[in-house]
Amino acid sequence: MYCYQSRVLSVPKRIAILLPSLRGGGAEKAMLNLANELNKRGYAVDMLLVAKEGVHLSQVDPAINIIDLSAKKILLCVPALLRYLRKAKPNVLLSVLNHTNIVASIAKLLMWNKVYLVISIRNYLSSEWANGASLKKKIYYSLARIVFPVADAVICVAQTVADDFEKLFRVKKSKIKVVYNPMLSAKTFEMAKQAPTHPWLNAQRAVPVILSVGRLSPQKDFRSLIEAFSLVRKKRDAKLIILGEGILREELSKLVQDKGLTADIDMPGFAKNPYCFLANCDLFVLSSLFEGIANVIAEALSLSPRIVSTDCPGGPRELLQNGRYGKLVEPGHAEALADAMLTALASPPTSIPESAWRGFTLSEATDRYLEVLLPEQGIQDKQGVQHA
Repeated sequence: MYCYQSRVLSVPKRIAILLPSLRGGGAEKAMLNLANELNKRGYAVDMLLVAKEGVHLSQVDPAINIIDLSAKKILLCVPALLRYLRKAKPNVLLSVLNHTNIVASIAKLLMWNKVYLVISIRNYLSSEWANGASLKKKIYYSLARIVFPVADAVICVAQTVADDFEKLFRVKKSKIKVVYNPMLSAKTFEMAKQAPTHPWLNAQRAVPVILSVGRLSPQKDFRSLIEAFSLVRKKRDAKLIILGEGILREELSKLVQDKGLTADIDMPGFAKNPYCFLANCDLFVLSSLFEGIANVIAEALSLSPRIVSTDCPGGPRELLQNGRYGKLVEPGHAEALADAMLTALASPPTSIPESAWRGFTLSEATDRYLEVLLPEQGIQDKQGVQHA
């Protein structure tokens, strides 16, 4: 509903976004999309990077200021962050990812509360931090419990993440907001229409192709996926593509070799256009032990014909609406995952309405972000029209 019309001010609101880098993770991708959209809407956007690096750097709009804090470790960037805040005086600082959230909270304390701070919680912290066995994780979690309450608002990427955060941290419930990531745009669907470059995804294929996407890390549990796929292959022909890079590449490659599946499993690394993979696969599978929101499930909901996911802590059950739009199975259970994959491949595609993924569109998610980042002014669209 329009309350009144007003052109964007000659001196636009300044929004600062703090990230470790612009590497190829889901959080980085979401913030790249958000920054570019905010810039298009007439806001002044500064991207503060602990290290100016990553595959997404080239996609940042030239009008956005990229500020390199040049710190070897995230906790060491506090002095550079303080210098920026005192000089630039942004209207809001949005911090993304756990360690940068700690840094931003410390900076707010040292600024005597002179910066409006919003931190973004992107994972199920009970699984990622609170139950961590290492001393380092225990220290970070203890420090977070001290400093996170100073944030003016907390954006959680899923309701389950918000519920978990509320249990772990002494933060007022009124500060905690659920906002989905800005992941889907017109460009997403344009890229999805491009012909896939992978030879297994040709239109004339006779063998179904299963796809998974994510960092090659313990959290994503690709070991269980490979084990499950080996069980699938005992009952039918199929191929598996795993997109992503990470520390477990060598270990997972050895497992593929030991299972005798080198002809049926491909791990081509990071893909600049994962959407054409999602749009052309026969089944998308998420095998994670825990998640935040699982952006790739939102993408799969809009593009993929079938979905199977672990019912892990985090967003998968929320996004798949308790299994309505995809099969949910116990995490770390290769046999159950294999059974679900076989059932999905033998079943017709599920009809998924736009309402299941609309909250992840660039326009709607950016509106929700602005309601939290600049609560005093409402939402300004691309034409500068202000909404209540």
